[in-house]
Amino acid sequence: MSDETKMNIEEFRQQMNKSSTIPLSISNNIIKYGGTVYPIKNISYTSVVEKEVSSEKWNGLPFIAIGVVLFLLGFGYFLFFIFSIVLFIFGAKSYKTNYQTFYGLVLQTNSGSSELFFSADKDFIIKISDLIIMAMEDSGNINQTINIGEQIFHDNSTNIKHEEHNYISNFHLNVTHHHGLSKEDLAFLTNDFTNILTKLDKQFNDIKEEKGREEIKKIIEEINSDKPRPSAIKKAYEKAKAIAEANDMIENLGKVGTAIASVITMFT
Repeated sequence: MSDETKMNIEEFRQQMNKSSTIPLSISNNIIKYGGTVYPIKNISYTSVVEKEVSSEKWNGLPFIAIGVVLFLLGFGYFLFFIFSIVLFIFGAKSYKTNYQTFYGLVLQTNSGSSELFFSADKDFIIKISDLIIMAMEDSGNINQTINIGEQIFHDNSTNIKHEEHNYISNFHLNVTHHHGLSKEDLAFLTNDFTNILTKLDKQFNDIKEEKGREEIKKIIEEINSDKPRPSAIKKAYEKAKAIAEANDMIENLGKVGTAIASVITMFT
């Protein structure tokens, strides 16, 4: 999801710098940011949005300067006069527009959507989003404070296994651009479907099976595309299923298969 704004890029950076000084706290029960508390149970899903900020720069001064010189040197000569006028006009219209993309963390709650903050680092925002998803799924004891400006994660949890709190999902689902889907389908994708694939991804991670995780990532990337291909989703799932069966990971496969079938139907 891309949003273009005419806000001056320096003003936008000032807002980002201000928001980056506010710590973000995430636990299994609440998310706290800037004096606002979001109960985890009230969060439907989290997403990463893009915002393009434009800035205009005038590069016409050299043209106008040359035009003035030609006008003065060729005063009384029609050709010099014409050239100087052309340079004046060209210089007056010499604006260059630059664009920079920033990435924001959005929470969808029962009361609406909230943009928390933006960063130029997409991976950093995705990592925070993944951490929130883990808290929503109650995947272990989540209790972290994040220094946004310095991009430092402080783990405040206790009695938690090292491999559990270091698990970060290998994907990020974004379906906000699929306007043809019903609210029920969107809710299924962002909640049940994401939870099911995350559990399988974590199982692959626990046994260090990166090929299985890559197939899950392919499924998500296909769904994130503008026109998801059911055949590609099915192919990646079948490969992930084969890898899971080869590692005796059959406990969650029934739910995964049912979920994949539902998704294929959505995009057929």
